[in-house]
Amino acid sequence: MSNSKTSPVKQRQKFEFEKAFVATLIMDAESAIARFGLSGQEVQQARRDLVRSLHATIDGVVWAFREHVRSSGQTMDLLTAPEAAVLNETNFQVSERGTISAQPRYLPLLGAVRLACKIASRINSKFLVDFEGKEWADFRNAVATRNRLMHPKTMADLAVSSDEIDQVIQSFFWILDVSVKAMEASVDALREYVTMVDEVLQDLKAGDPATLKAYHQALGDD
Repeated sequence: MSNSKTSPVKQRQKFEFEKAFVATLIMDAESAIARFGLSGQEVQQARRDLVRSLHATIDGVVWAFREHVRSSGQTMDLLTAPEAAVLNETNFQVSERGTISAQPRYLPLLGAVRLACKIASRINSKFLVDFEGKEWADFRNAVATRNRLMHPKTMADLAVSSDEIDQVIQSFFWILDVSVKAMEASVDALREYVTMVDEVLQDLKAGDPATLKAYHQALGDD
């Protein structure tokens, strides 16, 4: 497990930042959808602009989501070292001189969503996502549409159908719902965790025999 933990004060500051960050992204998405409606939904350029705008928002929402579960998971000591490294998008290498250097490593969107949901369910078992349903399949297709537009090879790659537009819009609302519910579940679990830790701390200060015994056993004392 990872040993890096976030203090309660910093955790609250992160929560406030996440709320403001996600709210800004949602407003950007709403504006993009409104512009799309005004510009004429049959215009291909407008469709491409909407796909790019919504996926920029999706990227931001997923980043906030995985940062939230990374921080909460570390605080609750529920992250493995590999998970922490992957979520930090960092890869370490050692030179012949024995020098360790960190190199950025991109975390693909689909993998980031699956990993963040997996950790969120570990933090709070009440949080579950159906990855066998239509929503996840549509989200994968929406990402494929974005990727095609970002790296076009033919004129056909630039064409966006009405069904693809609907898929991208619905996928945006789906991942937003998943991310918000996961963060809410994480906050609930973290609140319970902090309360439990505080109770143990108070028992230790009061010299509660059972708590002291469990504490020394955890330390490996005789």
